[in-house]
Amino acid sequence: MNRLSFAGWMGLCFLATTVSAAEDPFEGLFFPTPDAVVTIDAKTTATATEIIPPCFARDIKGTKLEVNTTHGWGWVERKQLMNMKEAEKYCEAHKTQAFALYIRSTTHLVKDQVDKSLADLNAAIKADPKFAPAYYGRGGLYSEKQEFAKALADFKEAVKLAPKDLLAGNDLAWFRATCPDAKFRDGKEAVAEATRICVATDHKQEDFLDTLAAAYAEVGDFKNAVEWATKLTKLDPENDEFKDRLKLYKAKKPFRDDGK
Repeated sequence: MNRLSFAGWMGLCFLATTVSAAEDPFEGLFFPTPDAVVTIDAKTTATATEIIPPCFARDIKGTKLEVNTTHGWGWVERKQLMNMKEAEKYCEAHKTQAFALYIRSTTHLVKDQVDKSLADLNAAIKADPKFAPAYYGRGGLYSEKQEFAKALADFKEAVKLAPKDLLAGNDLAWFRATCPDAKFRDGKEAVAEATRICVATDHKQEDFLDTLAAAYAEVGDFKNAVEWATKLTKLDPENDEFKDRLKLYKAKKPFRDDGK
């Protein structure tokens, strides 16, 4: 699965880091209820439907979970989260609502049921044509299926509908920088979009910096590509993908996301 799908889908759920290998991995997944409040700092809060998707949980001790959102680190009350079984029950009871359909599409995807996931995304868009996450989620699936024209259309629609949703902007920029089909790449647009979202997050969000480096590589600016990729390897020295891309940029080669 390519990074677009991973970021846009696994990012919706909260991964409990204490789940052991002997346990059912799906039991370690948590999903936000629609009214779950993400407290980012003393002055900033948002509901789950306003910040979709928050990224992985870091700490499940106590009554709160620490999460990494596109707006910075925040906290969610554990009682406002659903585990996998609870999420499936919720989705069944609210299956005509875009938010529930979006979550159910994710429960399908973590089980590798791509066709069911895509069907739910289509249903979510039909239920609410302005629900941006369903578009960039579907765009990730289309990209994985190498239906690049459909993917681009969905990424653009997501950014149009929700210009403040930085994950939408990141997916568009990543696609424009790394698509294996040259006719769908646009380095200038990728650099502009990646720069915008990195500025909005004070250049602290790793996936966004990864996109910025890839965008610079696509336009042939390997000096900046190497600079940002080097910073990434320092921020996350255990990430082999960051290391591999840095080697590419040092060799003056752009990255192509072939989904492997």
